[in-house]
Amino acid sequence: LAGRRIARAGAAVWSAGRRVGTVTSGTWTPFLERSIAMALLDSEHAVADGEVEVEVRDRREGARVRKLPFYRRSGG
Repeated sequence: LAGRRIARAGAAVWSAGRRVGTVTSGTWTPFLERSIAMALLDSEHAVADGEVEVEVRDRREGARVRKLPFYRRSGG
């Protein structure tokens, strides 16, 4: 998510004024210093680097679609 607000399970995901998905889980990650979430999206919106909005406490927060995993450990 663009800001520090945390999306919770069941939150609506929007694009172009239309509901396109639902958050399945979300949290703050101290390691990445940002809010992250996983969501089920309509297939046409499940494109890496796509822009969506997530409803958090009756306000919409900008978010970017990323492929999983969010983080990969470097080296061996």
